[in-house]
Amino acid sequence: MKDADPQHTIQATPTAKGIRIDVYARDDQERTYTVEMQMVNEHNLPFRMREYQELMDQEILNSGDDYDKLANYPTYVIFFCNLANDDQCPKGNRSSSRIVRRLGQYGACSAMVG
Repeated sequence: MKDADPQHTIQATPTAKGIRIDVYARDDQERTYTVEMQMVNEHNLPFRMREYQELMDQEILNSGDDYDKLANYPTYVIFFCNLANDDQCPKGNRSSSRIVRRLGQYGACSAMVG
């Protein structure tokens, strides 16, 4: 890892909803990772992932940049979830699940791994 920042805050404008990321890291190949620990299911993870992805992209793009620039800066949003008694957890290992969404050179993909 090139940079790692615990409790990293991103806020697009003073009046916009911002986010505080548990761990925000960038490696030497310009890949950006956010890592979050989720202890309670607020039933909003897909929307939170969407917001995190959008704000991470805003930190990469400057005014006038072409959107193709994002292909060179893959981003990963990772949630570690301790939702042992939650029906929303994937079958199998209910004590820990991981949700990963990636946007990079090959488009977007997402997966939930239990």
